[in-house]
Parts: sequence; structure tokens; C-alpha cells
Amino acid sequence: MKIVFSLLLLFLCNAPFTFATDVESLNHQAETAFIKGDYANASQFWQTLLALPDVSVAQRVDVLTRLAAAHQARGRLQEMLSTLEQAQALSLDTDHARQAQIHAQLSDAWLSMGDLEAALLSADIAVEQGEQSQDNIAHANALFSRGNVRIVLLHYPEAQADFKQVQQLLPDDRDMHLKITLNLADMDLLFEDYPKAYEGALAAERIVRTLKDNSLPKVNGLLAVGALSQDIQRLANSFEPPVLDTAQHQQLLQQAEHAFVQAAQQAEQTQVPLARARAYGRLGNLYEYQGRYEEALQFTQQAIFFAEQEHFPELLYRWHWQRGRLLKYMQQLPQAIKAFRRAATLLQPVQQHLHTGYRSPPESFDQAVRPVYYGLADLLLLQAAQHEGEERQTLLREAMDTVERVKVAELQDYFRSDCSLGLEAKEVDLAVAAPDSAVLYPIPLDNRLVLLLNLGDTIYQANVDIGREALESSVWLFYSQVQNRTKNRFMYAARDLYDYLIRPVVDTLRKAGTKTLVVAPDGALRLVPFAAFHDGKRFLIEEFALVTTPSLSLTDPRPISWEHSSLLLVGLSDSVQGYSSLPGVPKELKNIQNISAQRVGMVNQILNQEYSLQHLTDTLKAAPYSIVHLATHGEFGAEPENTYLLTYKEKLHMDQLQEMIGLGRTSDTPVELLTLSACKTATGDDRAALGLAGVAIKAGARSALASLWFVDDEAASLTVTEFYRLLLEEKTSKARALQGAQTKLIGQSRYKHPAYWGPFLLIGNWL
Repeated sequence: MKIVFSLLLLFLCNAPFTFATDVESLNHQAETAFIKGDYANASQFWQTLLALPDVSVAQRVDVLTRLAAAHQARGRLQEMLSTLEQAQALSLDTDHARQAQIHAQLSDAWLSMGDLEAALLSADIAVEQGEQSQDNIAHANALFSRGNVRIVLLHYPEAQADFKQVQQLLPDDRDMHLKITLNLADMDLLFEDYPKAYEGALAAERIVRTLKDNSLPKVNGLLAVGALSQDIQRLANSFEPPVLDTAQHQQLLQQAEHAFVQAAQQAEQTQVPLARARAYGRLGNLYEYQGRYEEALQFTQQAIFFAEQEHFPELLYRWHWQRGRLLKYMQQLPQAIKAFRRAATLLQPVQQHLHTGYRSPPESFDQAVRPVYYGLADLLLLQAAQHEGEERQTLLREAMDTVERVKVAELQDYFRSDCSLGLEAKEVDLAVAAPDSAVLYPIPLDNRLVLLLNLGDTIYQANVDIGREALESSVWLFYSQVQNRTKNRFMYAARDLYDYLIRPVVDTLRKAGTKTLVVAPDGALRLVPFAAFHDGKRFLIEEFALVTTPSLSLTDPRPISWEHSSLLLVGLSDSVQGYSSLPGVPKELKNIQNISAQRVGMVNQILNQEYSLQHLTDTLKAAPYSIVHLATHGEFGAEPENTYLLTYKEKLHMDQLQEMIGLGRTSDTPVELLTLSACKTATGDDRAALGLAGVAIKAGARSALASLWFVDDEAASLTVTEFYRLLLEEKTSKARALQGAQTKLIGQSRYKHPAYWGPFLLIGNWL
């Protein structure tokens, strides 16, 4: 009997909402949970309410819009969109005010997902419905949503017009006026109009004073004013000469501190853990910026305490990260490492929700995710320097694994999905899989460059006395010069980069008998061909076969199985869609076909007008292919939607390519190689290079052969043809085949310059 009673009690404790069956009670509990920041329970209450039989259509629409707000707060944008679409379908039988609310929220959802066209369309519909509703609040909310979209579109005058109309509709709504003032000040920051942003911060502070004390709107307003003041002071202070005078700088700092202190005091009165966690954390952050580390640590620990009460992982990771930085400043390395480890653990499941689409600046990943992992790696490397033997190796391996986590996270961020990668992350035993290979991890830190060299059973560390900014300057110089085939100015930067990135480890590579060097580049290093680095006598490719990997843990190093292999050759030589013709493509495909005729079980070819999305889909669906060769223009942009391959009449995006390749793929017949022989990255954009680096993984192929920039048509054909000859006739590894093709061009005076052979990269599996 006691067991039954205990089980019943356990059930009651874990199902707090099952006995509240009336709409009013459930809605009250949901709103209470939402205010506290407990969005998961708020969602459960609203979902339970929706399951009740006697809920009217209007009530159901209202609940769905609130549930969508909870999904948005949790970063679940697809669920938000799906919920709003349900509400939209029901709202046809309701009033215009409800329809305006739904479309305003839809606009915000599309904006968060980066679809500006859909966001503006929904906002326009919301405004139209708001006007028809004769409801000032509904109309104002719709205008506010449209103003937000117009800010992102940089349609500043139109956004101001929307906000002015909101103020006319709701002259006494101080909360809405505060939001508008903050938005406009943020826009001034975007345009670097610091005097105007400064005035906006002062105006926002005056509005906040009028809000009701000990209320969540006041706490949130104080936090927003404090953050704005701190941002203006920090950004304006970076200019020389200063764009604000000393008194203005001091006033902004005082205003930020006063706002955060007041927010903490007011949050204490609300007894809402989320508000308290945010307030104490922001105060700690301000004191960190001011170098008041002891006080900052005290407030940060309070923030962690309150964030743990209701478990807010997005705040917890930030405050543990902040605590780690403070402990590092205070020279407490072991405790700092623990804090960074905790931050990284908390960050992993929520990092996809931190910044989505156009709602945050493109550098969000570099601001919110990368520093956590790199901060941990930095501390581990510092700690490793104090140890020897196995303990040192353990710390170095953890540092390497931490860098791997950055690379996986960055690919997920680029492709905007944690489920979009074609291979699952796994540990690779390099000593077993490829004993004559080594993996080089360059880790550019603010004050030094660290090189980790993984030889399978041992990790070596080399420190180079060059900071990240200086290294990037050399990289950009090399990138800008190496593509100019008429001059050799690139050679100075090529030697510098060899000295920074290769010379410190080259003796170790030679002693280990390394034949293939696998490079896991980061940031701007993804834009340059390591093959063209020069030691003063020869290019790096003349000593080592080279391969690029966006992440070793997402690479599957194993030799190609040529039994029952097949090859699909696809080409576009005609000038279509504004792109130039590629006259060398037919010859390139014919050469490859001749080479492969006796060595590959099946060869299929698609050229020019036959090359459509539908025909390619049908072909890949009909049979599995070991190699898919696409000789067509390709663009790799900073965002996935700007990354595509050209077909005769359409554009083939990465999601479509992944789906196509998956049609004919089985575990026994993977796509071993995807070749893109006429692609290029967006000029000077290292994020675009990330898309190129991840193309094999995204497409579900073991490896890819692609180019960093558009190559001379004849040189590209020669390189690719020789690559296939070595791969198919001599059955050498893919990395050695590319090395042979590139060194062959180096041996010809006409093509010796790396502008011809340098941009070709082998990505992923190199065996």
C-alpha cells in the first residue's frame, strides 16, 4: 500500500497541471510560468488547455499565439511557425485584431529565420488587418513589427514612420515608447551615429523612470537601458579621436551601473529567478569590463545561483563563462578551467537557439559560441605547459577535442541546423586509419598562435609569437596577391605563412615519416591554399600531400572500394543565367570518361540542356554513384541561401544536393567523391569558405574536390584530368592524386604560378 501511495505521490508531483481542467486556471498557471521565464511549463499548460473539449475558436487562437511566444522564447522557431500557422487557419473565423496579432508574430518568426521577404509580407498583412480592426493596440503592434523588419532591411525612414504612427496610436503606452526608443538607438549604433545614440540612451532612461516600480517591465527596461549605455560607451570609446567627450563617456558608464544596480534591487522585489539572474549577471559583466574583478565575481556567482533555480541554460552558460574569465584574470587557472568546462557543457544543447537568421548580427557565432570553446582551449594549453608526460597529453587532447567541438558547432551554425551534417561526429584513430598522416590544428589566439600536431598516438604543441590580428593581416595579404598570376609578390607572404604555420612542426613531420598533412584551418585561414606556402626553395605541396578538413570528427578516413564503382559526369559548357561559358568542360568530361572506361563499372554523362534539377534527381535516384563530378559554375556565399551550383536553367542549393545524393546512397555504396571543378567562394569572405569546407559533409559525400576561386578553364581541366588519371589508373589516394596533379602543373612554366593550381582543395577523406 505504501508503494502504491508513493507512486501516486510521485505522479502528482511530476504532473502539476493534470488536475487543473478549467481554461481560466490553466491559462493563469501558464502566464505565471511564462512571466517567471519557465517557458517549458508554460508550453505544457497551454498545450493541455488546447486539448480540452470546450475551448472556443477565439480562445484557441489566443492560446496558440501565446504558445507560439513560448516557443520563440525557447528558440524553437519551427515550432513557433507551425503553431502560428494553426492559429492562422482558425483565425479566418475570428476578428481582424486576432488576425493582426498572428501575422505580426509570423513576421517576427520569419525575421528570426532570415526570410526578410516573408517577414515584410506578413507584417504588411498585419498592418492591414490592424487598420481594419479599429483596435489601436492591434494596429500599433503590427506597425511595430513592420518597423522592426524595416530596420533590418535598413529602410530607416520607413521604420521611423511606422514607429511614429505607433506613438500616435498609443500616446500613453510607456512600455511601447521605450521599445521604440531603444530600437532607434540601436539603429543609430548600426550607423555609428554615436551622439544620436547617446541622446537615445538618455531618452530611454527617462522613460524607464516612469515605469511602475518592482515590476518586470521596469526590470527589463532598466536592463535594456544599462546594456544600451554600456554598448554605446564601449563602441564609441574604440575610436581615435573620441566621438564622445569624457563627460559623456562617464555619464554612460554611470547610467549603465545605476541601471543594473536598480534592476537587481527591483528584481529582488519581484522574486522572479530569471529577472534576478539577468540583473546580477549584467552587473557582474559591467564590473568585469571596468576591471573590478572581485565585485564582478560576487555578482556573477549570485547570477548563477538564481539561474540554477529554474535552470535557464542560456543564462547559465553565459554566467559560467563570465565566471571563468574572471577567475582567469585572477590567475586561478584550475577553477577557471572548471567554469569554462561547465559553460561549454551548457552551451552545446542551446547554441543553435542563441542566434538565428537576421535577428542578430552575422558575427553572433564569433561573439557567443567560439570564445567559450577557444577560451577553454586556451586555458587547457596554458595548463598543459605546466605538466609533462601523460598528464600533458591528456590536457592537449582535451584542448584538441575542444577545438573540434568549435568546428562542428560552426558548421551547424552555417547550415542552420544541428541535423544537417551528413556524418555523425566520431573519434578517429589516426594511428590506425592513416599511419603516415598527421593533422595540424592552427589555433589563432589573441596573443599567440598555437599549433597542435596530431600524429595519432602523440600530440605535439608549438607556440608562435604572433597574435590573431597580425596573422590575419598576413593571410589577407597572401590571399589578395596569390590570385594575380602575372606577379610573384605573393611569395613574401607565402614564406611568412610557412614560417608561422609549418616551420615550427616540419621537423616533427619529417621524423614521423608523414606523407599527408591534414589541415583543420580556422577563420581566414580557410580562404588560402596551404599548398602554396613556400619555404624559400619549394612549395609545401611539393613535400606533402595536403587535405583540408572542417572537422576530423566529421571525416571518415578509409580507402575507396572500387568494386562495383560508378561515375556520374555532369557538365555545363554553355553560357547561361549570366555566367560565362566553360568551353573546356566537354573535353574535361571526355578525358575523364576515357580514363575511367576500363576501371569503373558504369559511367553516365549529363551535359548542357540535359542538365536540369529533375534529370539530375532522376539519374541519382536510379542508381548509386561512387563519384559525382560536376563541372559547372558554383558560388559559395556567406549564407547557405547564397551557396549554389548552376544547372542549365536553375540553381542547385546544398539542401537539394544533399537530398539528391541521398536518393541513391546506401551504407554499402556511399558517394566517395564529389568534384566541383568550376566553383569559387565569395571574395574575401571566410564564412563563405566555411560553406566550401563543409560541402562534402553537407552533401553526404566522404570527400570533395573543389576550388577556392575560379580557375583558368584549361588549367582546371588539366588538373582535374591528371587527378583522375592518378586516382583511377594508379589507384593512389585522393590526397596523393591531387598532389601529383598540382606538382605536374608546377613543373610546366606556363602554369607554375599557384593562381593556376593552388585553389584546388581536397576536403574530407583523403585516402
